[in-house]
Amino acid sequence: MEALTQRPRAGAHLGSILIVWLVAYGAWTADWLLQPMPFMLDRSLRRILVCAFGALLCWAMLRPLDRGRPHPFSRRVVGALGLCVGASLAESAFSQLVFYVVAPRWGPASLTDWLVGSLSELWVFLAWTALYFARDYDAVARAATREPSDPGPAPEAARDHPIWVPEGSARRRLAPDELLWVQAERDFVRLHTKSRSYLLRDRIGAFEKRLPPDLFARVHRSVIVRLDAVEEVRRTGDRSFSLTTRTGAVIAVGRGYAEVARRMLRPERAAR
Repeated sequence: MEALTQRPRAGAHLGSILIVWLVAYGAWTADWLLQPMPFMLDRSLRRILVCAFGALLCWAMLRPLDRGRPHPFSRRVVGALGLCVGASLAESAFSQLVFYVVAPRWGPASLTDWLVGSLSELWVFLAWTALYFARDYDAVARAATREPSDPGPAPEAARDHPIWVPEGSARRRLAPDELLWVQAERDFVRLHTKSRSYLLRDRIGAFEKRLPPDLFARVHRSVIVRLDAVEEVRRTGDRSFSLTTRTGAVIAVGRGYAEVARRMLRPERAAR
């Protein structure tokens, strides 16, 4: 198993940035051509400058987007939306500066125009961010098909087999007994520890083979828990249970794994 390190090359991102902003420039210029205005050449040249600034903002977004790769996808999306809103506000402010402050020909700048302009330019940053996520997922998927699958250690050796996880720009050895629970996320697994979580590229079925079977149990088709990390077992129905971990995470037990929860409720019977 390998940490999530595959990513598209910078040139691929640069190409998508240029394409998005060329399309945006063409759309805005076409709108002007449909409704002819005075100083068309001046407007077109200033719009090129504004689009170039927007392309630089997209390039600046790459670093925070890359830093969010180990986090859950929902958190990455929220962060990306925040970046898009901030970038569109900055882009609109620069547009106001270029068109209405530096050698103005079309009247003074206004707060209303700035806010309306930021909404009209937000779609460009959203479109590029969607391309970023698509390229990022494609790069990981291609790497998964190129690299041979590692079946992992034999069950008897799993206890001493370290797991390498990303931590900033480095990688850290994570012992199996540091894990509290594991959650599947499509072609990845999220490893939850006491302090944080790590995202790795692996299927949950293959990852389960890396864990000591006397310490861990599958309680759902997408969840593995460390048995001694469970603080509470609660019956929620005839064949349904929930588990609460030391960190307060509540995990629903799948119906096909209900026997694991029953053994936790009746440990004295399981021991006989």
